[in-house]
Amino acid sequence: MISTGQTNKRFDLSRLIDCLFIPDSINAACPQGWTNMGGSCYIFNDEKMTWHDAMEWCKSKGGYLAEINDKQESDQLEKVAAGWHVEFFWLGAHDEQTEGVWVWETSQKRLTYTDWYPGEPNSFQGHEEDCLALFSLTSFHWVDYECQKLTNFICESP
Repeated sequence: MISTGQTNKRFDLSRLIDCLFIPDSINAACPQGWTNMGGSCYIFNDEKMTWHDAMEWCKSKGGYLAEINDKQESDQLEKVAAGWHVEFFWLGAHDEQTEGVWVWETSQKRLTYTDWYPGEPNSFQGHEEDCLALFSLTSFHWVDYECQKLTNFICESP
């Protein structure tokens, strides 16, 4: 502890240093057009792209297709998606390498939390559906969808 002198108040210098040297990532505001939710920044893109093109667009903006790690994050994104009045939003997972093994493209981690709509993933009517999307008709729960389809998407940046 250090004495401040005349007022005889004391403070902990280490707490002051901690306050001054908070990492920029904690203090950084989201880029213009992005929304801060739960410690990450998100942008809901109104331009329709294939899954792969959407991933590249997100990378070009310093992000990646959103990776949902828990129910709270899922619920927040579903709520925002519902306000957009669009059919689909791409998320960042796929099972392109091994059918049935879903991984987040950017982190290369297998999904530990899921919010699949009942009966999903299902390769609907025999179509190869290897990319993850939120779908309006399922109240924005997860579905597998054809990666080459053009749809909206959600980017995330930590």
